Amino acid sequence: MQGGYKSDANIQGNQISDTQYTLQYWKYVDIFIYFSHHRITIPPVTWTNAAHRNSVLSLGTFIVEWGEGIPEVLKLMYGPNYNPDLPSTQRDFDCHYADRLVDLAVYYNFDGWLINIESPLPSGIHAIVLSRFLKYLTTTIHARKKHSQIIWYDSVISDGSLRWQDQLNTKNALFFDACDSMFVNYTWNEQRIHQSALNAGADKHKLFTGIDVWGRNTFGGGGFNVHRALREVSKNGTGVAIFAPAWTFERFGGESFHQIENRFWEDVDQQLTVELSPDETTKIDNDDLGCISQYLKAKPITNEEFYTDFDTGCGKATFIGGTKVSDLPWTHISHQNILPNDVIVDWISVIGGKFKESNSREIWCDYQLDHSEAYHGGSSVCFSNNTKIEGNIQSSIKYQLFTFNTDVSSKVLKIMYKKRGITFGISLTIQSQFLKEYIIFADQKEGAWDEITIDFEKQQISGVLLKLGLVFSFKNAEGILEYSKQDLGLETHELRDFKVNIGSVYLGKQCIGISSKELKGIVHFGQMEDGKYLIDWSSLGMDFDYACVFEGSTYLGRSFTFAYLLDRLVDPSNIKVHAYKFGKRVTILST
Repeated sequence: MQGGYKSDANIQGNQISDTQYTLQYWKYVDIFIYFSHHRITIPPVTWTNAAHRNSVLSLGTFIVEWGEGIPEVLKLMYGPNYNPDLPSTQRDFDCHYADRLVDLAVYYNFDGWLINIESPLPSGIHAIVLSRFLKYLTTTIHARKKHSQIIWYDSVISDGSLRWQDQLNTKNALFFDACDSMFVNYTWNEQRIHQSALNAGADKHKLFTGIDVWGRNTFGGGGFNVHRALREVSKNGTGVAIFAPAWTFERFGGESFHQIENRFWEDVDQQLTVELSPDETTKIDNDDLGCISQYLKAKPITNEEFYTDFDTGCGKATFIGGTKVSDLPWTHISHQNILPNDVIVDWISVIGGKFKESNSREIWCDYQLDHSEAYHGGSSVCFSNNTKIEGNIQSSIKYQLFTFNTDVSSKVLKIMYKKRGITFGISLTIQSQFLKEYIIFADQKEGAWDEITIDFEKQQISGVLLKLGLVFSFKNAEGILEYSKQDLGLETHELRDFKVNIGSVYLGKQCIGISSKELKGIVHFGQMEDGKYLIDWSSLGMDFDYACVFEGSTYLGRSFTFAYLLDRLVDPSNIKVHAYKFGKRVTILST
């Protein structure tokens, strides 16, 4: 965004709120590319952390541009001994810089590179050598990093000239064949994308057809009209590369970011408080409304072990274990966790013994992300009564939150909640020998954070979890209910004030409890060359997700590595580091 390496790159986040771009819809993304116009762009660890937590690959960028980039790309290919005056140094590619690019990816734990050569080569012979260099780079990174990717940008062609093709054809096929995939330039038309898909054949999924969200000569106009290009892409079956999605922030600013982001990705009914000028191609066309989610399907969760605390990467305060430990606003992309990937609301009733879902009634239960209440981090999922509806209601409401594709046999499900005024059940769709749908009601407390645990083995539930959600009802219910046997919705109830916050969800085989065990002698303290002070616990020989750093009872911040930087001197004996795994404190560290 904005050239890259802004406040988003700060490894410990920033004491600001809602003034930094954060991608809120990872569920539609398979590969994230951190792009800038620096020669080599390593994705900041904050973005790689968030991408990996959401099962998304994180890629860096290698770019050369225009005439000044010609000697750079030749040196990339021919190695550090390249000399333009010595033909002997230009006979075949040298693996030196390919190996260094792989080393960078391994060391910084990202997953590959976008290779963007926007400088012409002196001849077609150099283009052939470049394709061999790319093949070596692709093969080498595959050997050293699982699921890695090398993506070629549609630019240089087989005779060495810089001529964007807007499609896959015989002029750029040698580069496509050498890499994992190709990012097709975004000035394509219907004929070119169709021919491109035909040329790729069974490999058309390896083509990422480009769309520039800023609308610069891009098909459909970009912005709120990205769906026009996606419509054409879907007809031809290629992948899609959405360039500059941070338009939602850069064009409109932080104040309206969340509504703009929601309208752009997911909700054509989202009301906006901003306007675009009439001559912008990115403006909303009321005769052709659409958004990204109409054409890209959210990924199901396949993790063997799953945890989320619904953190969006920013907050108005910080919470740990349901307790507010700081009132300061913040942004921290490493905080971002997995958000609901498939929110669907239905009304539940049973008529004549048959389960029915209907969307013909008013939604008396609102759903939103709540930044005023959280269990860990800065946000939670919140359900509350719709204040626009009064009087009696009929039926219970089910909110589907997640789609999964993971076996629940011998696992436990833990949900941290805080509620008042209503009963809720946990809705599960399980595929075993038959497709079964359950609602599980457990004992619930009012007013304070508490945890519901479902042991699937004890409940004699096995199979593959497909859907997870919540059911809200004013009817008292308990135990395990199968939709086909129970009536949750035919009674009439008066709608009253209620609120439910879901702070975290865990699905896995471990039952971790909060620990007060303290390990002494683990935390070390020292001064850096730049004058800052380093708190270090790298000798800790255990697996954890993150650590919260305290000075006495004062919260300093969260670290996703084994160290934390301070710009002032503190008493080392007063420092405590709390290590967390799946939202549970597993140990306390001290000097």
